[in-house]
Amino acid sequence: MSALHLARVGTAEQKARFLPRILTGETICALGVTEPAGGSDLTRIATTARREDDTYILNGSKTFITNANIADVFFVIARTSAEARGGSGFSLFVVQRDTPGFSNGERFKKTGWHGSDTGELRFDEARVPAANLLGEEGRGFYYMMKGLDHERLCAAGQVLGLAQAAIDHTLEWTRGRQAFGGVLWDLQVIRHEMAKLATELLAARAFTYLVAMKAARGEPIQMEGAMLKAHVPELGNRIAYKCVQYHGGGGYIHGTPVERISRDLRLLSIGGGASEVMYDEVAKRL
Repeated sequence: MSALHLARVGTAEQKARFLPRILTGETICALGVTEPAGGSDLTRIATTARREDDTYILNGSKTFITNANIADVFFVIARTSAEARGGSGFSLFVVQRDTPGFSNGERFKKTGWHGSDTGELRFDEARVPAANLLGEEGRGFYYMMKGLDHERLCAAGQVLGLAQAAIDHTLEWTRGRQAFGGVLWDLQVIRHEMAKLATELLAARAFTYLVAMKAARGEPIQMEGAMLKAHVPELGNRIAYKCVQYHGGGGYIHGTPVERISRDLRLLSIGGGASEVMYDEVAKRL
């Protein structure tokens, strides 16, 4: 979701300099977008970058950044024009960890995704070489929006896997859990609810494949991608809720697969654009 921008708009020199180690996994990447005063509204980005000779000077901060404390290379969006309005006036930069004036802030402890590092980035007169500007100055917002389509598709894919795992674990549990002279699966209310959830998940999978097919063809997916990001994670969270419920007390205990899945799924209706923002994106295009 981050190095994708380098692959799309980077120069031949930039790709030769960064991509080989990224592709081998030796270089870890991060995407620096979200800020303390601006989350899903990207036009509120306040981090600035001013040009001085062959250097850009960055000032500002980013928050809720995945890989913040472990990444070697950061793809950071900053405002390069104070006069521009809307999506204009933003640019995208490659910021290396050893950049003077760059530092980390707080490292966050999250409800889920415990294996994923999340924290803050700080830029205090951080000096980034002009050679690290990605694409054209002032076009960063539009590069980000194109990347968000990809991110929303990836998020849907994560939901499909997590939700399917939750259903699989719950089917196994309900077919073996003794209750009321039989097993939980004997109760029609549970069988029917699981059947409904499995049906909805298959429909979501087909929808995801449709959007992926359009993206692979190079067709625009702004509206369908936003629909996907709004609908599929909400469904995934509903599935996780029921799967925890049918596990009873065990579903609320650390170490149970569905307990972890329920925590990890919760982020996906927030990260990459909250559901409410996604539906507003859809409404604008209807």
